[in-house]
Amino acid sequence: MSRVDNNEPGGAGAEARHLHVPPDEPGFWVSPSNLERLGRVAQRSQAGECVNAIIRGPKGCGKTTLARVFAARWARPFYEVHCGAFVDVEQWFGKDRLTAGETWYRKARFIYAVETPFCVVLLDEINRAHPEVLNAILGLLDWRRSMWSDDLTY
Repeated sequence: MSRVDNNEPGGAGAEARHLHVPPDEPGFWVSPSNLERLGRVAQRSQAGECVNAIIRGPKGCGKTTLARVFAARWARPFYEVHCGAFVDVEQWFGKDRLTAGETWYRKARFIYAVETPFCVVLLDEINRAHPEVLNAILGLLDWRRSMWSDDLTY
């Protein structure tokens, strides 16, 4: 028998607890125009719209910190994916586990983050993600805002 179990040791409860609102960084300056843009993103999100945002800038200018500060100031859970470090699709989505002779599927933290309402998911250095992973998450990033995985059906 195969199942997705949220009560397994280290399962959904443990993974979901890793999502939290980060602390604000009061010394991090955000320009008034960027603060206004972030406010519009927050409003659209609060209205139920999924919003993807690309933050561009030179190395070390605070792109990653800006995403964390957004989550902190708008009291949103935050999850950061270091895209270059996750090379296998199972690191993004999860994999089968075996406990007491029973097979169950353990979802990865990325899935919990995507399923968590209002969660800010930072895909850090997405240009370094493996092409197989990019193909798998493309539906989350385009107009569909969804994806299909046989393993995640229950």
